[in-house]
Amino acid sequence: MGPVASDSIGAEARPPSGSGTRRARMALGCAVDAVLAHFVLKERLEKLRVLGCVSCIVGSVVVVMHAPEEHMPNSVKEI
Repeated sequence: MGPVASDSIGAEARPPSGSGTRRARMALGCAVDAVLAHFVLKERLEKLRVLGCVSCIVGSVVVVMHAPEEHMPNSVKEI
């Protein structure tokens, strides 16, 4: 049997999962991995890859700056 498609039903009605800071951390993982590989494994980073890491870091900062503040509900009625 094939995969169940029930997860995709109504996906456009659901808000995106995760906060802006969590998404930014996930995006920074690639840049951090590339920088660590450069220093630890002595890999060469070409100019285009350095530019990609810089744009990833700048993009993550923009996402964090524009992320909505998280609000913890105080009662069931607020939910």
